[in-house]
Amino acid sequence: LHVWARNVHDTVGLGGFEVKISYISWLLAVNSIVEDSTWLNETGRSVTCGASTVTPNLETGGGHANAVCNTIGAPPPFGPEGDGRLATITVKAGAVPAIITLTLDERSLLVDTGQVVGGTVISPQEIPTTKLSLQIVIAKCADVAPLPDGDGFVSLSDIFAIAGRFGMVSSDPEWGLKYDLNDDGSITLIDIFTAAAQFGLAC
Repeated sequence: LHVWARNVHDTVGLGGFEVKISYISWLLAVNSIVEDSTWLNETGRSVTCGASTVTPNLETGGGHANAVCNTIGAPPPFGPEGDGRLATITVKAGAVPAIITLTLDERSLLVDTGQVVGGTVISPQEIPTTKLSLQIVIAKCADVAPLPDGDGFVSLSDIFAIAGRFGMVSSDPEWGLKYDLNDDGSITLIDIFTAAAQFGLAC
């Protein structure tokens, strides 16, 4: 997952950013989060990024990850503008296959406060951001047709191949492990719906 700043304009004193994500590890776990300082370099100041962290919580089964970059030096009259990548997040499947919705929270951009530019104290400024929601499919790829290894993306033929085995269990000769997307030993509606959710995706 890439976290971007989009269409940022007319910012004053924008000197850093922080990206945070929370997760439930049995559905989705964050493997790594890596900050990207390229966008902040447009300020002309030195950029420093703190060590990104991934912190699982064993008691709740969840966790948090965050990445922070700040600039050092005299405050710029304006911050970086346009588009820029803030961080790259690598996720992995948890213990339970599922289809979940991930929400990246608002207000990930920070502004410098109390700075003086041209004799004027810069007031705190909130950068408008967009809350982004997207679905992540936690399951094996449903690219099962044509035999033996599929064709690289999930199409209707893949969904029909799985649906045609509805009700089969591991003892049936036509069952096939690759059709059992959640590895529970039987082809159920969960497998069919999971395949349908992947329609059009490349694997």
